Amino acid sequence: MAELLSLKVEESKEDISRAIAPVIDQAIQERSLQDKSAMSAVLATLIPEAISYQIKQAPEDIAKAIAPEIAPAIREQIKLDRAAIANVLAPQMGDAIKEQIKLEQEAMVDALYPVIGSTVARYIAEAIKDINEKIAKALSGQTIRRKIQAKLQGVSEGELIFKEAIASRVQGVFLIHKQSGLIISEAQPPEHQLESEMVAGMLTAIRSFVNDCIVQTGEVAELNDIEYGLSTIKLEVAGYCYIAVLIKGDHPPKQLVYQIRKTLSKIVLYYSKVVQEFDGDTDSVPQKIHQMLDDLIAISQIKKHQNLPLLQLFLIAIAGLIFLSLGWNFYQNFQGRQQENQVLNALDADPELKIYPWTVQVDQDTVTVRGKVPNPMLRYQAEKIVKNAVPNLKLNNQIIAPEKSSLHKLVEDEVNRVAETLNKMAGISITVKYVEGKVTVDGTVIEATDSQTIAQAFGNIPGVTSVVSSVQLQPLRIDTRIYFEQNSSKIKPEDVNTKLVEVQRFLTQYPQVHLNLVGHSDRTGQPSRNQRLALNRAESVQKALISMGIAPGRLNISANPAPPIDVTQDQPEWQQRCVIFYPIISPAYRP
Repeated sequence: MAELLSLKVEESKEDISRAIAPVIDQAIQERSLQDKSAMSAVLATLIPEAISYQIKQAPEDIAKAIAPEIAPAIREQIKLDRAAIANVLAPQMGDAIKEQIKLEQEAMVDALYPVIGSTVARYIAEAIKDINEKIAKALSGQTIRRKIQAKLQGVSEGELIFKEAIASRVQGVFLIHKQSGLIISEAQPPEHQLESEMVAGMLTAIRSFVNDCIVQTGEVAELNDIEYGLSTIKLEVAGYCYIAVLIKGDHPPKQLVYQIRKTLSKIVLYYSKVVQEFDGDTDSVPQKIHQMLDDLIAISQIKKHQNLPLLQLFLIAIAGLIFLSLGWNFYQNFQGRQQENQVLNALDADPELKIYPWTVQVDQDTVTVRGKVPNPMLRYQAEKIVKNAVPNLKLNNQIIAPEKSSLHKLVEDEVNRVAETLNKMAGISITVKYVEGKVTVDGTVIEATDSQTIAQAFGNIPGVTSVVSSVQLQPLRIDTRIYFEQNSSKIKPEDVNTKLVEVQRFLTQYPQVHLNLVGHSDRTGQPSRNQRLALNRAESVQKALISMGIAPGRLNISANPAPPIDVTQDQPEWQQRCVIFYPIISPAYRP
């Protein structure tokens, strides 16, 4: 029988399927009625795999099939176990909000701005209310006056406080589309009109510059205030728009800032869709938006009027007198410092007097000058300069000028001090002798200009009448040379212990001197090879001197592929292969 069925299935599979399908359906139905648990056990293992297979084959069909049942299922589960639903969804809420912010940040801002702004403002208002209550208790007299005035004017006390607090004036209110920079609505006082489109373009450009160039990537920040002189542009941003308020005066009061934020909160809450779809057609903007901006202008027109009690006026008068007194003293001190500087600058401008220390003090109409000069002539000269600098002040001359007997001693001390200073300069070694105005200088210098410097330095000393210089010019030089074998850059041991020791002593004697080590080669071989060989010889000498304790910064090296210019072709070749030392004075040791 089984073989016959197999043959029949192979011959006509579709006929067999149509024949037995009703039988199978009836058998499954009857079996489910007889033993539902057994049928469930059989199908339970197949259903998950069947669903998984169908999801892979036709995910859209599966989604359409189960979508209508998801919402009822969630509602039913909330009724059965609300905590379970919360536990399942809570871990994903943060990621979902972050993703929504990335996809449409403006929509999230529109949704959260009214709630967050109102919440923060409420807590701040409560804190300010507590502070105001404490202040009201301390200023009970002013509180009573305000209550009476509020009753007479028929307004609330809070409104009166608000009117008194606002001292600034709004010059313009602009509601601007964030993306396009177009003016959605504006309000300006009639006596002061601004070019709204220009203002919007400027502010949009500034916001874009700050967000693109200053705010770091990943940060969420906005430009809040732009201050210029005594005016401020207050910016509040939310969603697809921002409001710009031009305020003239000191920093805008908190009450005005609160009204600005409250206005923007209402616009975002009730007209977010209109703002988002704004395309430049101002006729599509609801009249209520224009009215809210006009209200901000109207609020700022209120001026602060307050009648000060007599006690406060008296205290202000006392404070004014104290301020004037302090201001006058400050002016006197400032003027005195200026006059002191005038005297010091005048004394410093004189070449004979600028080398001496001076003390100048101005007290009201008198200037006191203290100092010490080597002779009475310089004392008189300084007195004359001070009188010319501040002719309106009396002079109290406290300048000390020694008698003639001690004059030569002061000049001699100054000569010795100048000589000591000159000997600290590189290449100068001198001795001096002073006898009754005459200075005799002996010694050596390494540069011709140093002789002129020495003579001029001693000639400028007050009391010196003549300078006789016997200074000799003795340039620094090192005649020692290091010679090398052919095709070698190795220093001979005997040169290390003799010639390099002499170079070391020279550098120790003249710490201000640097050396330029120039390597040379003979005329045999290629120029490029001789260049490398000459440089290697200079480097060998440099390393040897460094190992002997010479600072590397004092040794410069260079190479010349040819022999030294003072070695001719008739001289032996070994004299051509050498390193020559050229002393140079460090700029740090020159005046």
